Amino acid sequence: MTHRLGDVKETSWRHYSCLYAWMRILWSQMTKVLGLFDRAYVINRDQDVARMTLATERLAKVGIPFQRFSARCFSDRGKHPCAGHRGANASHLAIVVEAKEQNLDSVLIMEDDVIFRENFCDLWSQILPALNHLKYDLFFGYNWRNRGGKPRNLRIVPIQKTLCVHFWAIHSSFFSRFITTALENEDTERPHCIDGIFTNKIARIFAPTYNLVGQDEGISLVMENVPKAIRWSA
Repeated sequence: MTHRLGDVKETSWRHYSCLYAWMRILWSQMTKVLGLFDRAYVINRDQDVARMTLATERLAKVGIPFQRFSARCFSDRGKHPCAGHRGANASHLAIVVEAKEQNLDSVLIMEDDVIFRENFCDLWSQILPALNHLKYDLFFGYNWRNRGGKPRNLRIVPIQKTLCVHFWAIHSSFFSRFITTALENEDTERPHCIDGIFTNKIARIFAPTYNLVGQDEGISLVMENVPKAIRWSA
């Protein structure tokens, strides 16, 4: 069987074109945060240097490059229960606005008290293939109401809602809806904390069946400086 030179050139071109496409996909995954997100943010108040130092060490350990986001702070609580509550809402909203303005596809947002399971990297690698094919609006690294769950049965499931926002991600498909809903919440007489205004009625929300992250002990800045212990669920 003989091949014409043109056939060989066309076959070679298709082969290298396909190879190049795969290399672009692999490079894209390699350069994304945790193989999935365009950017990661960590919210931190300017005066909380020690918290940021500790958070930086933890994030380096699990291989998460991030951009520090200076938390929005207020001297008065406005219509919120406390000034920290107001600042938290404003900070998360500001990040989503920035992500939309910069045309990012997805962002991971964390607070500086986030902690990770010892085997976080291994657990994340187990769910990453499913996450790469998941059509989500909001993804949380935990379901705060889930006090059980076993890592050996780890999978991604839809949830109604959750509490706290120390490790969550948002896809660009939901940027506009998030911003509109968050601003509407701020206009109410008693604004809810930002984690309480999104449910599966307006968003596709997912979380793992085993909580991959938690919150460190210390002082809650959202709950009027109330002391809190290390916790992996509510």
